[in-house]
Amino acid sequence: MERLSFKSYFKQYGKRIANNTLLFVLAYLLVFYAVQAVTVFGAFTHGVSVKIYTSCIDFDSLNTAASQDVWASPDNVISVFGMPIMAIVLLATIATLLLSKWKSRHIQINRFLWWIVICSFVRIGSNFISGHLFHLWNINLVTDFLGITFPSQAGKYLFLAFIVILIIVGFYCSASLTKHITNPFGGRISDEITSNLLIPGILGCIVLNLFFIPYKPVFSYTEVFCTGILLVGIVSISVIVPKRYSFVEKSDKPMNDDPRVNPVILTVVLTMLVVIKIVLDNGLLLQTSPYRNYFLENMLMIVGISILVVFAAYLVFYWKRRKQQEAKQIEKMVEEFEPLKHIIPDEQWGVKKYDVSKYKDDQD
Repeated sequence: MERLSFKSYFKQYGKRIANNTLLFVLAYLLVFYAVQAVTVFGAFTHGVSVKIYTSCIDFDSLNTAASQDVWASPDNVISVFGMPIMAIVLLATIATLLLSKWKSRHIQINRFLWWIVICSFVRIGSNFISGHLFHLWNINLVTDFLGITFPSQAGKYLFLAFIVILIIVGFYCSASLTKHITNPFGGRISDEITSNLLIPGILGCIVLNLFFIPYKPVFSYTEVFCTGILLVGIVSISVIVPKRYSFVEKSDKPMNDDPRVNPVILTVVLTMLVVIKIVLDNGLLLQTSPYRNYFLENMLMIVGISILVVFAAYLVFYWKRRKQQEAKQIEKMVEEFEPLKHIIPDEQWGVKKYDVSKYKDDQD
């Protein structure tokens, strides 16, 4: 099979690469801000004021006596920082089940779910590792959350080594899920992995690191470390998967998935990036009062009302769309039967013509 030049390769697969890069960026940001949202929810409902930035949550600048009392309790630490872990595990589990059991006909949905699985376990692992390697936490979450490392440092390093092993196992298992987003028996598995996963992964990591600049309020290695782990994992997958299907004879047949850039995905991603950058670059303050104790009720009410509004909007949209589809079907049926009106006799339509002229004469 003839090897394409760099220019020819991007000319042939450029739209496919752009589409999958958007899917990766969207999945990464979905997982990242899901962690941020659940963490903020846990902190806010415990009476801790926070300031949300594009790349992190600032707990220190709004540190008060009330918030110090909150962090002094290990139970509160578990509640605030344990919820994001459970949320991401649940998100990854749902994405895996949908990818392997639901088997959507839309290949782009399957790839989006695959990226969510990858980003989810890398997010958990990279947050634990970078938080301890670069001392990003004032509270030792391994000690307070797991209670297994105090007072020796050896337990912490053993735990971090265990996290690294889990990440490696996660990438190895994710390589098996590529059969749901590629055609491994089509003879083009290497090209599919390169154009759909490897190059979009590299470009997506560059875009994401540029997106988080200027890293307010302070620079953090967390996202750089996370994207670095993702790159290593994607490169490993791009090596493992073709070797698994090396017995398949290579083919020159073109790949049959849709390479077009989805305009809906493009609009959603670009709009989301612009809004997040504008709103969060200068910080979004969520301030609570230590003298009030109904934060949780207020948050649940806001979330509940938001869900109802979204659900009502969906119902209206679904109803209008259904009416439009019914109108199109009726119009199509009328167009199909219109030529038959002059061919089929009236008796076959169930309508019989009567001569009513004699009745008119009698009336006269």
